[in-house]
Amino acid sequence: MIERKDRYILSEVQKQLAIDLNCSTEDFNKEGFIFCEAKDNPYRRPFPRSKSHFEMLTMGKSIIVSACLDILYFVKEQLQDKSRDDAFSMPFVYKKSI
Repeated sequence: MIERKDRYILSEVQKQLAIDLNCSTEDFNKEGFIFCEAKDNPYRRPFPRSKSHFEMLTMGKSIIVSACLDILYFVKEQLQDKSRDDAFSMPFVYKKSI
């Protein structure tokens, strides 16, 4: 069972990741892929972003994908019916080139 302190830490991590990835904290507990447009939200951590920005992470039940609008539809099309393992094995993920 998750201790109260651990739940607090997990909640804070999810809040920050939701800001960074432009999703909601509830998205981390949804099944499957969640696709979000990358945005410079207030309080987003100031990591640099390229023109073809792409991030993907897994936490809880979901796989959160955040990408700039220029490539979001391509990424969604490529990942839509993939498993978690297959998604992270895609050439544009592990080679980091789109």
